[in-house]
Amino acid sequence: MQFGTYTEWKGLNECYELQGLDHRQSQSAYFVYVTLKGIYDPVMLADQYGRLPGVLGADPRMLTANRSTVCGEVEGDTAHYLFVRTTGIDCMAGCADYAYTNFQSQPSEDPVFVDTWNHDMPSAEPPWIAQYLKNCRGK
Repeated sequence: MQFGTYTEWKGLNECYELQGLDHRQSQSAYFVYVTLKGIYDPVMLADQYGRLPGVLGADPRMLTANRSTVCGEVEGDTAHYLFVRTTGIDCMAGCADYAYTNFQSQPSEDPVFVDTWNHDMPSAEPPWIAQYLKNCRGK
């Protein structure tokens, strides 16, 4: 992968408009982080990339510095969206700082801003973060 010889992911990378690759290696593993144009379901992406030949695993929870994802759930007619952006510098050791933004929408209506929160705020983490974040982590 590092030397551009892995071609099995070419179709996925073209479909999702690959913006960049970040190759990382630890003593026991080799990681590749993909940056795609747009916002996609991280569980679906991990499933698709994880099925490629030679890929040992793909984890939808691996966010790296200054990257983002979106989670959500539908309750009745209301769709809830949680936008998560990492704000830490060294996420290889485990990101500690995130910024969360909550939107909701009804059928045939534009999304409405609900709330935002990050670790620098003096208030405690609001319960809607845990409620919607569970969908990013694959129940």
